[in-house]
Amino acid sequence: MIGVDSEPVNHGWLCDRGRYGFGYIHSVERRSEPVVRRSSEGSAEFETVSWPDALDEVADRLGAIVSEHGGQSVGIIGGSNGTNEDAYVWSKFARTVLGTNNVDAQLDDGIPAQVIQGLPRAEISDLESSSAIILVAPDLKEELPVLYLRVRRAAEEKGVPLIEVAPYPTGLTPYAAVRVAPVPGHTGEVVERIVKASTSGPSAPGSHLSDDERRAAELLSTDGKVTVILGRPSLAEGSGIVVRAAAALSTIPQARFLSALRRSNVHGALEMGLSPDMLPGRVTLEAARDYYANAWALDGKPAKLSTTQGWSTGDMLRAAVDGRIKALVLLGSDPIGDFPDRELAERALDRVSFLVSVDGFDTASTSKADVVLPPMMQGEQDGTFTNLEGRILPLGAKVTGAGTSMEDWRIAGELAWRFGVDFGFMTASEIQDEIAAVAPAMAGIDSGAIASSPVGLLPRAFDDPPASPEAPEAIDADATEADAADADADVEAAESEGSEDASSMPTLHVWDGSTFVSGEVPAPDAYGLRLIVGRKLYTSSVRTIESPTIAALAAEPVLLVNPADRDKLGFQEGESVRVHTVTGSSNVGLRMLSDESMPRGLALIWHDPESGAATLLLDAGKPAQDIRIDRVEAMS
Repeated sequence: MIGVDSEPVNHGWLCDRGRYGFGYIHSVERRSEPVVRRSSEGSAEFETVSWPDALDEVADRLGAIVSEHGGQSVGIIGGSNGTNEDAYVWSKFARTVLGTNNVDAQLDDGIPAQVIQGLPRAEISDLESSSAIILVAPDLKEELPVLYLRVRRAAEEKGVPLIEVAPYPTGLTPYAAVRVAPVPGHTGEVVERIVKASTSGPSAPGSHLSDDERRAAELLSTDGKVTVILGRPSLAEGSGIVVRAAAALSTIPQARFLSALRRSNVHGALEMGLSPDMLPGRVTLEAARDYYANAWALDGKPAKLSTTQGWSTGDMLRAAVDGRIKALVLLGSDPIGDFPDRELAERALDRVSFLVSVDGFDTASTSKADVVLPPMMQGEQDGTFTNLEGRILPLGAKVTGAGTSMEDWRIAGELAWRFGVDFGFMTASEIQDEIAAVAPAMAGIDSGAIASSPVGLLPRAFDDPPASPEAPEAIDADATEADAADADADVEAAESEGSEDASSMPTLHVWDGSTFVSGEVPAPDAYGLRLIVGRKLYTSSVRTIESPTIAALAAEPVLLVNPADRDKLGFQEGESVRVHTVTGSSNVGLRMLSDESMPRGLALIWHDPESGAATLLLDAGKPAQDIRIDRVEAMS
């Protein structure tokens, strides 16, 4: 695969995984026909069936559960690896057909959708013209390599000061003007100190700053544009730690944000409403419920959207264990292998009455499914996706879908039809046109606009008014201030005339930084190490191990510590160890390796199905976690 030379996005750069990691599409291990679990002679085995039979099975069993227990008893997890059109139709299916708001494209390893979608957004190209870049995120070289290249270019070639806030050195550390290294669990309060000092002065009375914090505050003391890259530096820290940092950074007048989230189209999935408290087009469930009831009217009657608050992935899994969730639909997601708390995910999937997996490969989660529906994959379907700056980019089918695999959106539409609801979608273009017509942030980004814009289109920002209260149009990124003022005047005039159309269009969501989850950070364990759980570019995921060209690059799961900590604890380099937290223990032995760059008192594990990290995070929302280490027999 080759990269398109897009000036605003990637300059033609691709990471090696993106360039070579497509072999999985043609893997002999891929499922290309639907299967249903059938009981025979005391055992239950998958049986290949036709699509009508599989879809009938899913619709009948979901319908029975909804009839008996209500829509809140069903949850949908995943969807961030599909197209925007896939996510939109699944969101519409969940809300209008099943009657549930339990939808979540993230697996509690990201940042709440209301925060991500309510922050003022930067563009990738802003990096090179910023007065400063502040990085509160994971190692971009491992998780978002092309963004890493753009940040490195801005810092190294354009001279933009880079402030890195990270507990351990990353691929960008050599290019940072200053690196602030908070102890895990304290990132939020450290960023608060830096931001406060940047406005009051680093040397103001009461400013108890380290030298690195003081230097960071000086670099942020600018009237220019500040670009913030925001993500989870460690899965062993709850998202509230990062949200607290975001709240502080959002007070900088010209701060704009790029969110560093996992999975290929997570931003598109959130924009299309695959989150428990947001509907398509960057509007909250509370503010836009009535609007969407009319926009999604069925047979001329408003859709009945649930007034019950939706649950996140973690909430759904806990509800499944408690018996409140009776059925789960997994959209290309593997909670057992990917959710931070493996034990919770296993218990939940064992407990639900009905489990559907929309996936082309066997995973730990799919092995527990009652029905597996194989979707089309990368390069097999038309549509769009959304990058981390919110830019909507076109996708085109390059190869024929394997077997009888079906587009995700078509699967959702077929299920809706079996419930007596006809969405009427025959092509991805028709879905794009509906999104443009009803989703407030996507106004004007219809199939024609998408086809005529090879570099993609940016949705409206929350401070861009719609051009017309009746049919809002996409705001041109190059629009003049006079144009924006004229649009403001049009809206005000319509509102002064009492226009119902103006008031019916919900306002785009703005997060004011007033809510974040926090908790008491435990004091460091004098006999243990504070845990960091990061991500590697190459793991034992399907997309790596089923792509022959890059399969050998899958990283070995290890425990990384400072040599002084290794010696203090009495271990040898490369010795096999087992890791314990107060809530769990790793289910595999890990080789202990040491690195001088690793700060003392910390230990790093890469989150991977083979690393056992997910068995340690039995309370993934905690601000921080400490580990103890035991010796085990040498690994063979």
